[in-house]
Amino acid sequence: MAGVEDIRAGIMTAKEKCNAGLAALEQAQRALEEAQQILGQVTAGSSQPEVTQAHGMLQEAANGISGQQNSIQAAIQSAESYAQRL
Repeated sequence: MAGVEDIRAGIMTAKEKCNAGLAALEQAQRALEEAQQILGQVTAGSSQPEVTQAHGMLQEAANGISGQQNSIQAAIQSAESYAQRL
């Protein structure tokens, strides 16, 4: 089994990777929001079901990213809590 300092160092490395993932997810979420805005502009006034479906799916994707961000942040907090107890 790894020593305490090795565990803490590993947790810090994992945290850095998580933060990189969070940044990537934030960028993806912004891109989806921009796509949804553009779609809204070019389909304004349309009542076609495909347009409504596309808007809904983009919103669902953005919400999914938010949920994943929350999960990652909770994982970081749990790992840090463990590291502090060591």
